Amino acid sequence: TLAAAFMYMYWWVVPAFLATAFLCVVLLLRISGYFEAWVNEPPHNSLSAGLEATIDTSISLFLAAERSIKIVSGQLRHTFYSDPQVLASLSDATMHRNVRIDIRAGTGYDQDNAPFFAFVRSPDTVSFDVIPYVPERHFMLVDGRHFRLEDSHEPTATNVAARIRFDDPSTGSELSEAFGYIEHHIMLKGRAA
Repeated sequence: TLAAAFMYMYWWVVPAFLATAFLCVVLLLRISGYFEAWVNEPPHNSLSAGLEATIDTSISLFLAAERSIKIVSGQLRHTFYSDPQVLASLSDATMHRNVRIDIRAGTGYDQDNAPFFAFVRSPDTVSFDVIPYVPERHFMLVDGRHFRLEDSHEPTATNVAARIRFDDPSTGSELSEAFGYIEHHIMLKGRAA
């Protein structure tokens, strides 16, 4: 009977235990992989308001850029556009990843934006134009699929809510069309005036 018990353990219990242990290890590795990807992945759909949230989410967008960043803004506030972290992430995008940056902004901007305007004038990969009419909703569009879209607000508002979304090519396509409209219609009207 001892031999039979040993044979039973050898043929059934040990393989079952090893198979169960193997499956547990595989499951734990998969779960930890999903968790790691979830932790390191930027939020797909979030809401931000306030300067710090705007800076943080914008930097996340700029770091995700591989080809292009398009910005439509009413006012170029120095508290955001001359922030050292914002400028560093934009510089990194242009200098290390050859990202093209196109900025269209209204005539209202802070004169204290010297660091930002020095950045805009330095690389060949940055295009900046003042537009005579700014759309009601301002946005940042990265690679045609990541974006920050502000809610409608007064020109002097400082705490503006915005939707941030990563990997949304459908809305990205709409914002890209809006940017194209600004370039081809609003800017042409401003130059003709």
